[in-house]
Amino acid sequence: MRLPSFLFAVALTSASLTTVQAGDMNVAWDPTPGATAYRVYYGTTPGVYSASITTSSASATISGLQDCTAHYVAVKALNGAGESELYSKEVSGWPRPMISSASPVSAMQGRQAVL
Repeated sequence: MRLPSFLFAVALTSASLTTVQAGDMNVAWDPTPGATAYRVYYGTTPGVYSASITTSSASATISGLQDCTAHYVAVKALNGAGESELYSKEVSGWPRPMISSASPVSAMQGRQAVL
């Protein structure tokens, strides 16, 4: 028996997608009444999700993503009756590579070496 779909509306907050470290993104959303878990779908094409992870909380970290590539994320709520029919609003973002040093070791300016 499925619960009415309005009980499964998942609302992603507007600033919910953030980079944690290279290859990772955090996503968070408002909890859905009646949900016992959430499935987070993601992929590199809008509306096409090639992978998913399941979590019991209203946030998740997606790991192993390619840096500097756009990823699109949507969430569905779960409970004993199954999975919601509708995806949440889709959000997008991209993991940024970690920079370990802000200053170059050396640089060329014309024919001079600047150290």
